[in-house]
Amino acid sequence: MMKIFAVAGSVFVLALVSSAERLPQGPPPPMQGVRQNVAGMDENHPVLMSYRKAIVEMKKLPATNPLSWQFQANMHGALNMDGANDAWRWCMHGNWYFLPWHRGYIYYFEKIVRKMSGDDGFRLPYWAWETEGQNALPAPFRQKQYNGMVNVFFDGTRVKAANSGMPLRPDDQSGSFATDWQNVRGVSQFTTSFAALSYGGLRVDKTMIPKRPVSMDHGAMESQAHDLIHDAVGDDTGNMGDPDTAARDPIFWLHHANVDRLWNRWRDIAGHINPDRVADKDWYDQEFPFYDENGKQVVVSVSKILELAE
Repeated sequence: MMKIFAVAGSVFVLALVSSAERLPQGPPPPMQGVRQNVAGMDENHPVLMSYRKAIVEMKKLPATNPLSWQFQANMHGALNMDGANDAWRWCMHGNWYFLPWHRGYIYYFEKIVRKMSGDDGFRLPYWAWETEGQNALPAPFRQKQYNGMVNVFFDGTRVKAANSGMPLRPDDQSGSFATDWQNVRGVSQFTTSFAALSYGGLRVDKTMIPKRPVSMDHGAMESQAHDLIHDAVGDDTGNMGDPDTAARDPIFWLHHANVDRLWNRWRDIAGHINPDRVADKDWYDQEFPFYDENGKQVVVSVSKILELAE
């Protein structure tokens, strides 16, 4: 069976200076948001209500509007019938930009959700599918209706097991996302000459926009964890099973919030570090286009993506 995806107490300091000595105040440091585990959230949880409201509003906009659900999904991948747009089909898979590109992607998506929901404190929840007991699709995403209306979290293209709430298992020898994640945690290098030994993926050449970096074999985090969730939820025919349609499923964003969280958990392990800032300068300098909450295109380097905090 073909598998399309296979292969983060306030401290107050009192300064005693006269008005003449008062120093100019710079902008406040960015506030670190907190992403919550979706496990245990009911359908009326404030975070999910804001997410739901934003999706409803985004779906009212035409696909040509950068704030629309379709446009945001198409930035990851798009079908041929969707037409051409330089801002679409940018997803990084099969190279060492996989993790930072998706971090930037969900960061700006969060900003759009905050704008469209009116909830300035919104942060994407994450789906901790690698934790035993949390490997079933979250309940609010399985219901066809919400308050007697269509539930925008529901995607009918998912496999029956996912929308039925059954525990999902990876289609591999281990049969356990928990086991697979533990194996991936043991991969100590971000990038090497071998995909299976590269947590973040294979090194590829830096490009200049609009040219996209090439895709090669998937790295360890991508192939041994990330891909398996896409396959378990979407299989060969569902939205989540195809990079061209994956971001149309609302669970996609919770999945990638977890992938982003697990990148930090990997880096918590002694000796597990990102590429070297000198030897791998091209990784840090690579730029990607995204859209902010005002629909304005922003071009951001990997180095800047790693600094994003709000």
